[in-house]
Amino acid sequence: MSTEQIIEEIKKMSPAERAEVEEVLSSLKQKEKAKSPASDFMSSIMSKIEQISEEDKNKLPSDLAGNHDHYLYGAPKK
Repeated sequence: MSTEQIIEEIKKMSPAERAEVEEVLSSLKQKEKAKSPASDFMSSIMSKIEQISEEDKNKLPSDLAGNHDHYLYGAPKK
C-alpha cells in the first residue's frame, strides 16, 4: 500500500478510528526509542561502514576475520 493510499484510507476513518491509528503510531515510535544499546551500537557501526568508499574497502584485507591476530598482534598468518 502506498503512502497516498494510506492517507486516503485515514481520511475515510471516523475520529475514533483515527485515534486508534495515532495510538499505534505512538507505540511504534516508543518501540523505536526503546531500542537496545546493542542495536544502536550496530546501527552506528553500519552507518560508519556505509561511509567508506569502495576504493578504500578494496584496500582492506579480505581475510581480516581469519587472521585478526596477525593484523592486531603480529602473529603469523594462518
